[in-house]
Amino acid sequence: MVLILITGGNGDVGIEACKQLTTKPEVTKVVITCRSEEKTTKTIDGLVVDTGKDPSFFGYVVMDLTDYSSIVEGAKACPKKIDRLCLNVGGLGKCEMHPCGATDGMVLNTLGHALLFDKLVELGKISKGSRVIYVGSEVSHDVYSFTGFLPHYYGRFSENYIETAISKNYTDVLASVLPVRRQLGDYKNAKIIGQMYFSHMAKEYPDIHFMTISPGAIEGSDGKGTGFANNAFPPLNVMMKHTPYLFGWIGVTHKITPGVERFMDGVLLGDESKYKSGAMVMSKKDGLGLGLFFWGGRNEYDDIRPLVPYLADEELASKTAVAVRKYLSLWEQM
Repeated sequence: MVLILITGGNGDVGIEACKQLTTKPEVTKVVITCRSEEKTTKTIDGLVVDTGKDPSFFGYVVMDLTDYSSIVEGAKACPKKIDRLCLNVGGLGKCEMHPCGATDGMVLNTLGHALLFDKLVELGKISKGSRVIYVGSEVSHDVYSFTGFLPHYYGRFSENYIETAISKNYTDVLASVLPVRRQLGDYKNAKIIGQMYFSHMAKEYPDIHFMTISPGAIEGSDGKGTGFANNAFPPLNVMMKHTPYLFGWIGVTHKITPGVERFMDGVLLGDESKYKSGAMVMSKKDGLGLGLFFWGGRNEYDDIRPLVPYLADEELASKTAVAVRKYLSLWEQM
């Protein structure tokens, strides 16, 4: 008997996750968060039609993960006991600064979820035996097929980068003439910080199971794109909207169904997780016989921390948690 709360339940990944969960006998209720009641009602009505489930199977909480008071009040409105918390809200920011001093992408992808988790723990709604799944991204490591669009750290992300990653929009010479590189740099930094923060939470809360899992890069329908791609700056938004098959053909993306299936057995469901607490599960290296993360977003997956030293660095994760809490404190004081 499992109750699952999914943030961003009205996005493409969130909707697909809800659909797949309706087929699992152990799931008794799925609660989604959205920014408005109008969006939640429309989403749940669509899910009822698509799945044949009774409307009572679904619930919702109105919550904006970029607004402090909305998160606090939303946490109070969440069910009293949450068995699985899937932190799914995320995407590309607009390369703007949030009033708390962090980038808008950092707040959307990481700080809002860190705050929500804290408040749910304070309220006793997340407790011993719960699982917390942070939806990560393949771009938290280098993906060489996206060179140019996506900045690389070439396997090196150190303590010196933490503050800048949180509080500065990504910039370099190429980003000054290719804004989407700046946007993807902010997104990459947000996912690195988020993954390391929740990996550290596995140390602080040993009775709660934490893990990051990436659905991989999702290929949208021709002419429609995806929520992620449609928010991208040119030319990426145009490319992923009008030639999505190209990305699938070269091995960068896959369809949404296998992507979201990664969340199921051993992650959201099952008596025990297949993965250790703190794991970061993503596509394995696939690159040209050179042992690289080249194509990136699909195929076999596993805990990649042994392959990316900075993601496995527990001391670095601890320092990341300190920095995240600094910005949560600044946000609270606003």
